[in-house]
Amino acid sequence: MFGRLFETARGHEGASELPAGLRLEVLKQNNDLYFVGSLEWARKGVYQVTNETGDLLPPIEFGSMVKLRGRYKDEAIFVEGKIVGSSAEMWRIEQVKVVRGADQRAFFRQNAKIGVMLSCGNELRGDECGEKTPQGKFFPGVILNLSAGGAQICTHADFEKTDWISVIDAVLVPEMEPFTFVCAIRRKTETENGSREFVYGCEFIDMGHGEQDRLIKAILALQRKEIRSRRGGRAL
Repeated sequence: MFGRLFETARGHEGASELPAGLRLEVLKQNNDLYFVGSLEWARKGVYQVTNETGDLLPPIEFGSMVKLRGRYKDEAIFVEGKIVGSSAEMWRIEQVKVVRGADQRAFFRQNAKIGVMLSCGNELRGDECGEKTPQGKFFPGVILNLSAGGAQICTHADFEKTDWISVIDAVLVPEMEPFTFVCAIRRKTETENGSREFVYGCEFIDMGHGEQDRLIKAILALQRKEIRSRRGGRAL
C-alpha cells in the first residue's frame, strides 16, 4: 500500500544519501511538532538537525524517541530515532531507521475539524442498516482526525458497532476535490458532555492507491497549514 511512497526512504536507511540542508519536520511520538528542522549532516544512521529558522531548540531528554518527516527528490521520507545529544543549537539522533508496516500510517495522522455528511454504508457489503440509521438517510458529522488508514468521526447518529459508514463530500482542503469514502467502525464511544454524541474510530475500506495518494497529499497540506499557523503565517 505504501510501497511507492516509501521506496526512496528505504533507500536512505543508511542516511548517507540525504543532503545537508534538507528540511525535516521533527515530531513527538504522538505527531505533535517539536520544530521544523534543517539536516546539518547525516551518516551511518545518525542525523544532526538544527532549527530551520535559527531559533533556539527546546530542551529534550536523553534517549527520547522522535520522528522525522520530509521529502527528497519528490519522494516522502519517514524515519525515527533516539536522541543521544542535544543543545540549544542542535539535536543529534542515532539509530535512525525507516518506519514500516502499520506504523507508517501514523505519520499521516492529522487533527481536523471538518464537517461532513454521513450515511450507513452496509448495503455496499450486502447487509441491511439498523433502524436508527436507515439506508438512504443522511446525518451531519465532524471528522476529528484522519490518517492514511482511517478517521475519527463525531456525530449524533447512533450507528451499530459493526456498521460501515459512508462519508460524503469531505472537503479536506479547498484547493482539492472533495473526498467520498467508506470506512468500517472499529471503536465506538459515547461522549460524556450530555450531548448524546458518538465518536467512531473507523478504518477505510477498499480505498484505491490513487485516492489514497490524493488523501495523503491533502493530509500533508493540512499539516503544512497547521505549521504555518504555529509560525505566525510564515511560509515553509
